Amino acid sequence: MSYQILGLAGQQGAGKDYTYDALRSLYSGDYDAGLGDKRKVRRMAFADGVRREVTLEVFKALGFDVKGTDGAAQWNKPYTEGQRWILQQWGTEYRRAQDPDYWVHYGMDYIAERAEPGDLWVVTDVRFANEAAAISSFAFERYGGRVALVTATAEERARRVGITPQELAKRSQHASEVIDFSTDFQVMNETSIVLPQDLLEWLGLPRHCLKCAFAEPHIWHDGGYAFE
Repeated sequence: MSYQILGLAGQQGAGKDYTYDALRSLYSGDYDAGLGDKRKVRRMAFADGVRREVTLEVFKALGFDVKGTDGAAQWNKPYTEGQRWILQQWGTEYRRAQDPDYWVHYGMDYIAERAEPGDLWVVTDVRFANEAAAISSFAFERYGGRVALVTATAEERARRVGITPQELAKRSQHASEVIDFSTDFQVMNETSIVLPQDLLEWLGLPRHCLKCAFAEPHIWHDGGYAFE
């Protein structure tokens, strides 16, 4: 078995990072879910490259030593409006204007250089059609790549981000927030997260009654439907 890549698409506050945490927990061995050997679940975000480049450019401009620095580690969510603007300007208006596939190559190369057999790589910020296409086309090269859409209501997303629904609607107009491509799965992430049956099957997880890692009260799955 080689490795799999699961891309997560969804608007701000939908819970993409939370979905990654839930998947990692499923394979952590914290409880007996019939998974057999533990599996390494690893995270990558296309925006990590943006954060690294912005940080390194600032550090170099200030004369700091950047050797061994991982610029992505300098950023903590939730971002301020100014931080989001800087990242969007660098990532979309600058780098993507130079090459629409700039961050696709950056991210996929990052995974290829680090992946090990059996890994599940979760890309937590699929925002553009070319990013989704790169992950899906991976299926023809190795073990498989798929994209899931993570959804939540606008009210719940605004609550998580800590802004008003009106401000969230304004942010959603940016090109990086418009999901204009098809996905393979849909993950519902309201008060608890529900992993769909087809996603579980693609991951090779049990077909029925898989305990969902983060649900309280916990959710069981059967035939694509959830029940307490």
